Amino acid sequence: MLEEKLLKIINHYGVMPQLRYFQSEIFELDEAIVKYENEIQYCDPEADEEFIVMLKKHIAEEIADCFVMLEQFVLYYYKIIDDLNVEPYYFKTDNYENINDVLKYLKDFQQNIFDFNCELVILEDREQDYIINYQYENMISKFNAVIYKLLSIKHYNQIDKKDILRRMNDKVERQLDRIANKTK
Repeated sequence: MLEEKLLKIINHYGVMPQLRYFQSEIFELDEAIVKYENEIQYCDPEADEEFIVMLKKHIAEEIADCFVMLEQFVLYYYKIIDDLNVEPYYFKTDNYENINDVLKYLKDFQQNIFDFNCELVILEDREQDYIINYQYENMISKFNAVIYKLLSIKHYNQIDKKDILRRMNDKVERQLDRIANKTK
């Protein structure tokens, strides 16, 4: 059901507008993490508990937004090559990178984002009828690197998977409401 909703969204807006939107979500995630890292050093864990929770919720919201955007691309291109008997995409790991300096990690993460963006631009530049398994696998490789980093950031910030999934569903429903109301 979520897959159908994500496909409806990307088919409505298009790949390149969604890629631009994804960039804004990455920027918002970076901002949320930098704000948390800058503010947390001045917080008293007990006295500022509500503020700390609010900062963490903002990070969780932005991670969920990024996941929503990313999964649209994978589903969209999978649908195009579905007749090539390619296995459905499935990412699984419980192994996360150990993040010592999250701000440095974010800088490194930008390279993964850049690589992913380039791959999507290449795919969109080609005629849809000629997107083949190899091209899809290249995109998946870049996608996996981004997802792995996002999951590592989620793990570093001790954000619950259920919280991310709930926020993802909320984001999808908001986007579908915008489509239904013909607003952006």
